[in-house]
Amino acid sequence: MRAIAVARDGSQVSVPALSVEVVEPVGAGDSFAAGFLHGLAHGEDMRTCLRRGHAGAAATLTVRADLAVLPPAAIAALLACDERDWAHAHIGPEGIHVGGKGFPPPQESGHA
Repeated sequence: MRAIAVARDGSQVSVPALSVEVVEPVGAGDSFAAGFLHGLAHGEDMRTCLRRGHAGAAATLTVRADLAVLPPAAIAALLACDERDWAHAHIGPEGIHVGGKGFPPPQESGHA
């Protein structure tokens, strides 16, 4: 799966979804939208907005609650990694792996 954003000038950016161990699908779409819109509101480029959306959705997929929070260091690593590391990154209830580094798993943050 990939997310695609189209800019006003017609240019397109596409980012593949992360590898995720799904626990519960509820809330993933809302989390993607929240991450994408957060990046957009803060002036991030479309690639970063899409990555931020994927990261939020992936985190939510790994918990039973409707929302999840990624550790800030994991977010930074996901947003900064190259395409190869992004393609091999994995998020699951046991932890987050990106660029050869491990991070604690997403934490449940309640219900929307």
